[in-house]
Amino acid sequence: MTGILLMTDVKGLRRRRKSERRRGTWGLVVAQWRDLLPFIAVGFTMIVFTLVGGAPLSVLGVLALATSTATLLAAFAFSPNAARLAALPWQSRAALSAIIILPLVQLIPLPPALWQVLPGQDIRHTVLATIGRGDSWQPISLTPMFTMEAAVACLAFVVLVLVMLTLDERQLRHIGWLILAIVAIDVAVGTLQVASGGYPVLRDSRNQGAMLGFFANKNHMGLFVAASMPLAWLLLDVRRRRGPRFYLFMGWCILSLVALVATNSRSGLLVGLVAAGALSLRILFKQSLRLRITFLIGVVTAIVMVSLTNPFGALFGRFSEVDSDLRWQFWQQSIPLFISYWQFGAGAGSFSQIFLVNEQLSWLKPTYVNAVHNDYLQLVIEFGLPGVTAALLMILSIFQSARFKVKNADKGLIESGVRVGVIIVILFALQSVVDYPLRRVATLPMFAMAIALILRAALHRRPDPMAFGSVRTKT
Repeated sequence: MTGILLMTDVKGLRRRRKSERRRGTWGLVVAQWRDLLPFIAVGFTMIVFTLVGGAPLSVLGVLALATSTATLLAAFAFSPNAARLAALPWQSRAALSAIIILPLVQLIPLPPALWQVLPGQDIRHTVLATIGRGDSWQPISLTPMFTMEAAVACLAFVVLVLVMLTLDERQLRHIGWLILAIVAIDVAVGTLQVASGGYPVLRDSRNQGAMLGFFANKNHMGLFVAASMPLAWLLLDVRRRRGPRFYLFMGWCILSLVALVATNSRSGLLVGLVAAGALSLRILFKQSLRLRITFLIGVVTAIVMVSLTNPFGALFGRFSEVDSDLRWQFWQQSIPLFISYWQFGAGAGSFSQIFLVNEQLSWLKPTYVNAVHNDYLQLVIEFGLPGVTAALLMILSIFQSARFKVKNADKGLIESGVRVGVIIVILFALQSVVDYPLRRVATLPMFAMAIALILRAALHRRPDPMAFGSVRTKT
């Protein structure tokens, strides 16, 4: 009897151990998938942004954007690192929240006694009154459908940034390499377009024949290529390494500058030169004399070779046409819209429609003005003072995160990433003076990468021993 009981106990113990091993294996698999899901969702979203976001979004594009955003939200909900985002400064959380909330607030129906007294609502009131709906509830936005589309894009961008902040350093590097791969594919497609006179035609654009890649606007393609140079400097870790990585980075920069000339974009070339200049300063001070000389010889050789090409002659000739650029007229014609909507805005995405209403008869053409080609002016027209406040919060957030001291163990990608992120943000800010890069979804992967690199410093900051409530130990 004792032997039987002992055998029963042994069998039960074996079953319990086997069950525990199964639970442990299953838990390990679940943990691995929880770590991988945010990484997969970010990669999937960036590919979707590239495929559908190079031009104004179609209905299918909005659906694809919404699907990728839902994937990001699911990944964020299951991410084991989501809780650490509570360490973000309040400026960062307020800025990211405002990006989501502002277009949604513009869609809330208001009673007639409220929306009718808002600036710039006279034409809407007149039109609605003629069909007997002058006393109906209406949102602030004059174009609710366009504002709804903008709200989806804003939500997608913010969630993308948040999920990228949950990735570890290795995963974030892989995402960076994915972005560079997208740039390389853009340039390869653009090379075919230049060589064949515009084929393959991926977007309806009046810039056919230039290097466009997946974009409809050559300026956005130029900015995307220019921003890839500081990102390549970070991923190749040129600051720490010598040899093949340095020469590979130099080759990437030379090819990028050649591609910028092929885009025939003046603003793209200028921001590219700014990026190359900023990186050159760091390289000239951080590398050996031999590498400095090699870098300068390579840059001078590339400039001489590119200046002898026909695309460079065509691009250089465009700088003499600045005085006749239509942008100055767009800005001048948009001043009345600025005066009418600077307080509360006309609604995200509404510029093209309200410009048509206020356009002078002498300006009528077969084409239409899709943007004011100055994102700061258009920000005020569409979002008013709330939009300006959100932009200032984002700028404050960038400065606040960039000044954090990082723990010694977390240096490397973090501190170098902050510098690279700031450079990329500056490039976007510069082109936004004469264009609208952030209004195309295909540029958002690069900008989201820059914001994530900057905000990561706040998540790895070193505690201030003089802060209130901190514990000071004797040394």
